[in-house]
Amino acid sequence: MRNSDRQQFSYETFVAAMENDPRLQNIVTNYTQDKIELKQSEVDDLNQPQDGTDTVGQMAARATDVGASLR
Repeated sequence: MRNSDRQQFSYETFVAAMENDPRLQNIVTNYTQDKIELKQSEVDDLNQPQDGTDTVGQMAARATDVGASLR
Protein backbone atom coordinates (compact mmCIF):
# COMPACT_ATOMS: atom_id res chain seq x y z
CA MET A 1 0.00 0.00 0.00
CA ARG A 2 2.94 2.32 0.31
CA ASN A 3 3.05 2.90 -3.42
CA SER A 4 -0.69 3.19 -4.03
CA ASP A 5 -1.06 6.94 -3.39
CA ARG A 6 -4.05 6.13 -1.17
CA GLN A 7 -4.67 7.14 2.42
CA GLN A 8 -3.32 4.58 4.87
CA PHE A 9 -4.65 3.67 8.31
CA SER A 10 -2.86 2.29 11.29
CA TYR A 11 -4.63 0.06 13.79
CA GLU A 12 -4.88 2.96 16.24
CA THR A 13 -6.46 5.17 13.56
CA PHE A 14 -8.97 2.44 12.72
CA VAL A 15 -9.91 1.94 16.39
CA ALA A 16 -10.51 5.67 16.77
CA ALA A 17 -12.64 5.68 13.61
CA MET A 18 -14.66 2.67 14.86
CA GLU A 19 -15.36 4.39 18.16
CA ASN A 20 -16.51 7.63 16.53
CA ASP A 21 -18.11 6.74 13.20
CA PRO A 22 -21.50 4.96 13.28
CA ARG A 23 -21.15 4.13 9.58
CA LEU A 24 -18.19 1.88 10.35
CA GLN A 25 -19.96 0.41 13.37
CA ASN A 26 -22.83 -0.60 11.07
CA ILE A 27 -20.65 -2.55 8.63
CA VAL A 28 -17.86 -4.04 10.78
CA THR A 29 -18.75 -7.02 12.97
CA ASN A 30 -15.33 -7.72 14.50
CA TYR A 31 -11.77 -6.51 14.15
CA THR A 32 -8.31 -7.23 15.43
CA GLN A 33 -4.94 -5.80 14.58
CA ASP A 34 -4.59 -8.49 11.89
CA LYS A 35 -8.04 -8.54 10.26
CA ILE A 36 -11.38 -6.81 9.86
CA GLU A 37 -14.63 -8.79 9.53
CA LEU A 38 -17.37 -7.04 7.60
CA LYS A 39 -21.08 -7.64 8.09
CA GLN A 40 -22.37 -10.17 5.56
CA SER A 41 -26.10 -9.96 6.37
CA GLU A 42 -28.54 -8.39 8.81
CA VAL A 43 -28.36 -11.41 11.15
CA ASP A 44 -24.72 -10.57 11.87
CA ASP A 45 -26.05 -8.01 14.37
CA LEU A 46 -27.70 -10.69 16.49
CA ASN A 47 -25.83 -11.83 19.57
CA GLN A 48 -24.40 -15.30 19.21
CA PRO A 49 -24.13 -17.55 22.28
CA GLN A 50 -20.56 -17.36 23.57
CA ASP A 51 -20.55 -20.69 25.38
CA GLY A 52 -21.64 -22.81 22.44
CA THR A 53 -25.05 -23.62 23.86
CA ASP A 54 -28.02 -24.02 21.58
CA THR A 55 -30.64 -22.15 23.59
CA VAL A 56 -33.29 -22.21 20.86
CA GLY A 57 -32.76 -25.91 20.31
CA GLN A 58 -33.06 -26.57 24.03
CA MET A 59 -36.29 -24.57 24.26
CA ALA A 60 -37.73 -26.44 21.29
CA ALA A 61 -36.81 -29.79 22.84
CA ARG A 62 -38.49 -28.83 26.13
CA ALA A 63 -41.58 -27.58 24.32
CA THR A 64 -42.00 -30.85 22.42
CA ASP A 65 -40.99 -33.19 25.25
CA VAL A 66 -44.13 -34.96 26.37
CA GLY A 67 -42.27 -37.42 28.53
CA ALA A 68 -43.22 -41.02 29.21
CA SER A 69 -46.85 -40.19 30.06
CA LEU A 70 -48.08 -41.00 26.53
CA ARG A 71 -46.97 -44.60 26.46
